[in-house]
Amino acid sequence: MRRPTVWTFPGCWVAIIKPLAEAAIPVFVASTSDADLVLVPLEKKQQAVIALEEAGHQVERGDGKAGAPFRSQR
Repeated sequence: MRRPTVWTFPGCWVAIIKPLAEAAIPVFVASTSDADLVLVPLEKKQQAVIALEEAGHQVERGDGKAGAPFRSQR
């Protein structure tokens, strides 16, 4: 997830996690000073992309290789 300049607005994680939860996609969430990560199982990647796009997120897809990262921005 691309971090906005000011990371203070509430509900940011909910906007990402909720559509994935509603699609029954398990997630692992990690946050550092440099990045916020939402990891999904590889076999659920396409389903996760669809769920996020249907929720209004713009998804930048990886290079198509197994395990390639993708980014979501809303």
